[in-house]
Order: sequence, then structure tokens, then C-alpha cells
Amino acid sequence: MAIDAHCLEGNRTGVGRYLSSILKEWRKANLKHEIILYFKDEIPEDFSALNNFFIPKLLPRIFGRRSTFLFIHFAIPKAVKDDSPQVFFAPEYIAPLGLKIPLVLTLHDIIYASKPKLHSWPSPFDRIFLGMVSKRAAKKAAAILVPSEFTKLEVMRVWSIGKKKIFITQLAAGKEFTRTQDKGLIEKIKNIYGITDKFFMFVGSAFPRRHVLECMKAFAKIADQNSDYQFLIAGVDCYKKPGILDTVAKNFNQELGREALVRKNFAASSDLPILYSAAEATIWLSDYEGFGLPPLESISCGTPVITNKAGSLPEVVGDCAFFVSDPSDASLISYAMLKIIEGGRNKEALQLCGPNRAKNFSWEQCAKQTMEILISCAGK
Repeated sequence: MAIDAHCLEGNRTGVGRYLSSILKEWRKANLKHEIILYFKDEIPEDFSALNNFFIPKLLPRIFGRRSTFLFIHFAIPKAVKDDSPQVFFAPEYIAPLGLKIPLVLTLHDIIYASKPKLHSWPSPFDRIFLGMVSKRAAKKAAAILVPSEFTKLEVMRVWSIGKKKIFITQLAAGKEFTRTQDKGLIEKIKNIYGITDKFFMFVGSAFPRRHVLECMKAFAKIADQNSDYQFLIAGVDCYKKPGILDTVAKNFNQELGREALVRKNFAASSDLPILYSAAEATIWLSDYEGFGLPPLESISCGTPVITNKAGSLPEVVGDCAFFVSDPSDASLISYAMLKIIEGGRNKEALQLCGPNRAKNFSWEQCAKQTMEILISCAGK
């Protein structure tokens, strides 16, 4: 089998962490399958060594360009023709449309087709082609993998695709996402991110639909009376106005006279379990999500989550969260933050509930299901 593995390159966010987790589980299981990994710009160090399982290949650039479009729709089909795998796995929404072998496609969500006004379009090109190419790939696929019942119903509703070829393979929080009691390590990581005492955190791509600006404004309402608290926002700014999150943070911090809002473009995967463990709560609101990995990782570490009941989020956190009825209302978000600061039985209940809830999700199970589907489709 062959896989489009370019999402493993560079800083790994959602899809990269998804594929990396599956591949690591396959490697641990010592499965007897040859898997070719196709890369676009570089072969990551943790997948660089040739072995009896993974065969990493850096594909030649088409016309010497680093274009993802050319990589997917021209470089990969040529490689597949040369290598003759039995099945192709596309873990990130789209796939080459001209493949002559069975295709297994992962759709983490289809916000770009279901709610295009909520999607943060990287370019006019994406606005024109993403939905069209993704839909055609989904129609062509022998099997579609989705992370939640919500996404499955969306694919069926929006694209009229039958449920028989859609399979729910839930994501998970890795075993490293457990609460750490190592105070020295916690202080070391906090210092790296500029955290001095207690803090709330948001981690992930900062799309407008995730109401990051509203969360920053909500924290600003309570920061003066809670001077021992900060708010860490770790994620790429995906708002249309360039640098808006940095500007808001800088202006507010100058007004307050301290580094209350802490902005980082990225939090390393290895740092996340420590950050979750140290945080008072993770704030993760959204109008539309296909899954929501950060809330699950947070509750797995026993850290309360402030979220809302939209998309798949209730499927992920169950009752183990503090729910905000309107994520666009900064006052409601402020109220939730204050409840966390006050502590009490509600906070304690969330701290106990989360790790038990997270046990319902397993990368081992996700990887096992995925491999079974790939093997089944390879025979079609």
C-alpha cells in the first residue's frame, strides 16, 4: 500500500499528528505489510530509515515547484504507477483523481462544503477547487474514514454518499497525555512559553470559528482582578487580518502592564502533556468541528475544558466539560473562566471525569480499524 505522507513534514498539527499516531501503532504491532510513504519536500527524521515496513520516498518536484497541487495530482500518480501498490491511503481530505487502484480517504470534516462561510480559505484557488476535488475523491473512494458520527452524517447529507462505505475511526489522546506531577519539568516548560504562574490555554490553529478573539476579550475582562493568571494562545493566526491576535495581545498587555495574554505560533507535541497538566483549564470553543483533539487531550490529563455543544464536540468530551451556550459571547466565556478560578466541586468533578472519558478512545483501535479497512479495500 502507499500513503500520501506530506502532512508529516514540518510542524505537525492535527492531520500530521493523526497519521503519525496511526503509523507508530502499526510499527509497534509489527504488521507484515510493505507501506510506501510519499513525501513532498523532506523526509522527516522519525520516518527516514528504510526498514521492512515503511519505505519513505521523496518524490521529484513537478516543473521544479513545491506546489502541493502538483505533488498530489501529478507526482503521486506517477509514483503509484511505478510502484504498483494495491491500495492508496489519502489521510487529508483530497487525493489524486486519476488513480487506477482502490482509494481510502480520510475526511476529518467537510466544513468547506457544509459551511463554506465558516471555513478559513488559504487562497482563492482553494475556494474554487477544494470542495470540488474533495467531493470527487469521496465519490471515487472505496472507503471513507471519518472521526465522528457527526462527520459521517455530514458526508451523507451534503454529498449524498451512502453510509455503507463510511467508517468511523475515532481519534485518541496518546498514552503520554496523562497528568504529570513533575514540578521541575512543569516549571521548565512554563518558562519556555513565558508562563509565570496559573494560566488558561488554547492550542490549535486559531480559526475565527474557534472564537479565539472572543476568548482573549473574555480573559481581558477578568485579568485585572486575577493578576496571577495568564492566557496562553498557541497556534497559527488564521484570521483574515494579518497579525490580529498578536496586535490584540500586545495592546492589552501594554494597557495592563504585564504579559497577561501570551501568544505563540506553535506548541511542540512533546510539550503539550506538560502544558495541559499545568493549565487551570483549556478553552476550546468552535462553531464546527469534525472531532476536536485538544479537548480530548486536555481531559485525558485531568484538566477541565471550557467548550460548547457544536459539531462533534459533545461526542468527544461527553459530560466532562464546562459548556458555554454562546461561544461568541465574551461575557459567558468570562463567567466560565471565573467558575474555574473559584474551583469547588464542579471543577473537581471535571478533573476526575476527564481521564475516564478519554479511555473510550484509543490510537491502537483507530490504527487497527484503519489497517483492516485498507486490507479489505486492497482486494477490491
